[in-house]
Amino acid sequence: MADLMIEFHRHLAGKAPGNSSPMSVAEALRDASLKIMRMRGYRHPFYWAGFILVGDGY
Repeated sequence: MADLMIEFHRHLAGKAPGNSSPMSVAEALRDASLKIMRMRGYRHPFYWAGFILVGDGY
């Protein structure tokens, strides 16, 4: 899903609103997933549950 990946990379780069510094990969994926879950029309797990982190989360 493009919206999740856009949010993920914003968080990872530290460019998300309210986020001034880069995050770890795990934190960025978590925060992006939570933001998508809160969006109307994307609450169903179909839109965010298929994305997992493989490897080191930092």
